[in-house]
Amino acid sequence: MGMLAQIGNVLQTAGVGTSGTDLFYGIMPPLPDACVALFAYAGKPPLRIPYVERPGVQVIIRGAKGGYYAAETKAQLVFTTLNNKRSFSVSSTKYKIIEAAGSVANMGYDEAERPLFVINFYVTKDI
Repeated sequence: MGMLAQIGNVLQTAGVGTSGTDLFYGIMPPLPDACVALFAYAGKPPLRIPYVERPGVQVIIRGAKGGYYAAETKAQLVFTTLNNKRSFSVSSTKYKIIEAAGSVANMGYDEAERPLFVINFYVTKDI
């Protein structure tokens, strides 16, 4: 299981969504309207500690048309679930900490007038 699916597992346990139904990894499909998608990106420079990496994870939350406040609430749930989550394991991967790079940010609306929010996180984990 890769990092995005592992972090998605944490979000699924917290009630954010269901993997493959409204919680996706590396893609945000056109449907369902309301969904959460996780994307990997370059994080922080590696530490000088062997076998530790610090990748980035971007979480995009999309609401249904007219569902601005529901999407904002979901984004806050993602933020509180992941920010400063420390010392846990998923599968055989040990995570030291997940830290938000900032607060929840509104990205406006997509072409279908669905609200978008984004949160970027830095992950420190064993390789």
